[in-house]
Amino acid sequence: MNYIIHYDVAALVITLAITLHFFYKKSIDTYQSKLFSFLIGLELVSCAMDLVTMYTIGHPQVLSKAGHYLLNGVYLLTFNATSAVYFAYIVNSVKKKRKIKLYEKVLMLAPFCIDVLMTVSTPFTNFIFMITDENEYVHGALFFILYANAMIYVLASQVYSFIYRRIFTRGQQAVVYTYTISTFLVLIVQMMFPNLMIAQFAVSIAVMLIYLSLENPQDYSERELGTYNVRAFEKILLENIEHEKQFKVFAVELSGMQYISETIGTVSANRILKQFAECLIEAAGKRKVFYLSGNRFAIVSESRKELWGDVVRRIRERCEQPFYSDSVALTQAAFYLCGGINPAAE
Repeated sequence: MNYIIHYDVAALVITLAITLHFFYKKSIDTYQSKLFSFLIGLELVSCAMDLVTMYTIGHPQVLSKAGHYLLNGVYLLTFNATSAVYFAYIVNSVKKKRKIKLYEKVLMLAPFCIDVLMTVSTPFTNFIFMITDENEYVHGALFFILYANAMIYVLASQVYSFIYRRIFTRGQQAVVYTYTISTFLVLIVQMMFPNLMIAQFAVSIAVMLIYLSLENPQDYSERELGTYNVRAFEKILLENIEHEKQFKVFAVELSGMQYISETIGTVSANRILKQFAECLIEAAGKRKVFYLSGNRFAIVSESRKELWGDVVRRIRERCEQPFYSDSVALTQAAFYLCGGINPAAE
């Protein structure tokens, strides 16, 4: 069979670009962002494995029979895992504080577990595919089950996104609907034309749209100050409380900012605020600093070994030095408040 690989190459390029940008602009670490990281990782591996297996199928002599079974099995598992992880991502997005029920967990895992069982047993059963004595690749009698399970995940994602549509903006709804409907149609086309390798391209486009609409790191950043924003702060706290994680919050307020703003202007005051934000980032680390509002910041840490004394010392030392704005030099004071939650102690 002569495969048309142009779509797969495009899919690999798109996914690689998303991966690099996502990790360069890394968002806050939530369960949802971890699922998305897993999703783009699977898509990247799946794209690469698809190209590799197409080459080995076209040149069967380069691998042993066992090697063909191994490579094709890994590809099919990673490809089918993307739809399962996407469904888990949608469920996690819409459920928020609601507890995921047992039947939802079964729906997340059961179809993929069937895929795994059938794919792993294929070298002995030839249910999904078989490698002939001449090392040729042939679809098995039950190969269609992989497509059927992928469609189950896609349809379930569509149902959940429709039921909880009020959670999404109209733009996000359009992205989710576009993904689910287009993926469903692409799976049908892929079944009808096996040599037209279009499925990976459709998934890569969908991942890009999800990234831009649902998992955009810019949604959680305070770009002018170089910190996370209050939305990120609330999301981190809610998720830590929901999963009963130990964490501490160190609140910081820079005094006198209203007077400075009234005296030398808002622009100059904002420059001082940015210098203070840089001070907090240097003291605690970029991924821990959140801008709340006005002149208030927070530092959130999940580490039990966080040396708050060192953080306070660095902030105090910086506040002893003047903050500059144009030709004005000012010395500011910062007030601190530290609190935390330890579920294990309750």
